Amino acid sequence: MFFRKKKISSDSKKMVDINLSLIKTLSSGIIKSNLVGSTISNTMGLIDSNFTRIKDEVSSIATAMEEIDTTIRDMSKSVASINEEVKEMVIQNEAMDQELEKRVRDIEAHNRKIIEVVTNIKDLGHATENIGNVVTAISDVADQTNLLALNASIEAARVGEAGRGFAVVADEIRKLSQKTEALTKDIGKILGDLKDRVVSAVGEVEKIRELFSSIEEDIKNIRQSFEKTKTMSDTVGDAVNTLSTAIEEQSQVLTDVSKRITNTASMLNETYKVFSTVIKVNDEISKLTKF
Repeated sequence: MFFRKKKISSDSKKMVDINLSLIKTLSSGIIKSNLVGSTISNTMGLIDSNFTRIKDEVSSIATAMEEIDTTIRDMSKSVASINEEVKEMVIQNEAMDQELEKRVRDIEAHNRKIIEVVTNIKDLGHATENIGNVVTAISDVADQTNLLALNASIEAARVGEAGRGFAVVADEIRKLSQKTEALTKDIGKILGDLKDRVVSAVGEVEKIRELFSSIEEDIKNIRQSFEKTKTMSDTVGDAVNTLSTAIEEQSQVLTDVSKRITNTASMLNETYKVFSTVIKVNDEISKLTKF
């Protein structure tokens, strides 16, 4: 009986020792678990803070990218509008250049006609001079005829009654020569006036021709300016097209970057959800180890 009691006491002691060992091991595990849980909790808090900051930064970047994309799209529209205005200006310049070219051709045609008119007027002046020479010759003949008629009248008067008829004829010839001389003087005056008018007309027409020539030269200079403007417009148009292409390419790059940022934000959100779940599990474990 005593032996049985002693054996039971020994077994109980062993059980107590085992339980104490288990309690120590469990306590040590709980302490370590609490330390790990605390470390995990602190780490999770830091990760949560960093995730929040990263999410805010990504959100800010995404917003900035959207604003940049909007700005680039507005720039693209403005560039497209400028390009259309440049094209319209080129079209208007070409139309104006064609109109000026037509005006130059018209002026050249008018100049040719004016030259013809000047030539005709000068020919008329030469003809007037020729007529004047003929009138002068007629006047000389009339003077000589008048002188001959006067001499014939004197000779007829000497003859007496027999020369009366001849005297009458000589007198009529003299009157006719005087009339012819008077007419030639009138014609000479008319021709002189006509010659003056011809000279004046030639001068005025020459002034008109010079004016047309000056206008023609001005139009040619304007056309040259239009050519320079057209060249500059073409250069601007090429630059605008290049800029437009670059903006479109940049817009595409920004769109791709924006998509990647959006995908990154989505991945961060998913990762954040996972870490949130881990934090909750850690909190539950911490609660369990406190009992």
